[in-house]
Amino acid sequence: IKIEDGVEQVATQIKSRKEFKNKMADRVMKISKNLMNEQESDPFGEETEEKKGKRKRHLMKDLSAEKGWLTWKEAQKLLEEYAHYGLSMIREVRHVAFPYHLITSIPKSIEFIANAQVGKFRRQVKGIVMAVGEISEVKAVRIVDDQNVFHADATVQQIVFRPQKDVAYECVVTMISSRLITSSLFGQITVTTLLDAAAQAVLKGITLKTGDTILVKYSNSTVKRSICVLQGSLVRLVKRGKGGDYIHTPKKSKKLDDDEDYEEKEELKEEIEEEIVHKEKKKKRKSEIKMEVDDDFEIVEEKKKKKKKKEKHFDEDCD
Repeated sequence: IKIEDGVEQVATQIKSRKEFKNKMADRVMKISKNLMNEQESDPFGEETEEKKGKRKRHLMKDLSAEKGWLTWKEAQKLLEEYAHYGLSMIREVRHVAFPYHLITSIPKSIEFIANAQVGKFRRQVKGIVMAVGEISEVKAVRIVDDQNVFHADATVQQIVFRPQKDVAYECVVTMISSRLITSSLFGQITVTTLLDAAAQAVLKGITLKTGDTILVKYSNSTVKRSICVLQGSLVRLVKRGKGGDYIHTPKKSKKLDDDEDYEEKEELKEEIEEEIVHKEKKKKRKSEIKMEVDDDFEIVEEKKKKKKKKEKHFDEDCD
């Protein structure tokens, strides 16, 4: 009887799980169909007020805008001008899993996730995502087994950069060290170049500064945690920029220069006087210590003499 009761309990639990799963699947299907049919009027990243309080919160804020990534129009212009650089437009079908609380904002969530990958290397497209365009063909969402997330597929339009070997790229210098030149390609991708003897020969004595445009021949790249850094060799200096290494100081009047010289001399004089006073104090202290030592020595000597006299008188009395 106990065994039969246990089997019945397990059967009812399985049945209730299946019913719950079917209900959730139906609900998700209805919501997804409604979302596909209606057009969203709220702008991306709009601020709304919560019902329970006056505190404002951001809904799916576009983080790529804060970082200064390229917009879709800017990326399209680059694609037209620099197609030989390795830029291309592709459509990628992306599979995304969401928690249940995002069920009412599926398109925004997919757009947010896609924009978070801008400027990073994606293994799936074998390149760096420069910009994200239209997101279409969001298929009906679904639940897999008893997972606490729902799944969806969407087609994402992207402009991707795939560096071409032995192609020379125009880069803007951002930092210079004794052995390395760091530059930026499209304002998003970091390019490093060795400042070796070959590079020095190309420059012919010219000192680079930030803001200069150089031509770098691509050789290889390094990817670490979705951050891609390109390496190459310096071909030539294309043009000089405004730069930030050299700081322009305005000319000072002769009167100000004389005043500064006078102040410096006075400060130097005060420092010398302080050193002299310090040395004199040190000497005085040493002499005082010496005198104290001499006085102590004389007192000890007198005591010894008195003791000897007493011993002598005592010996005479004994005789």
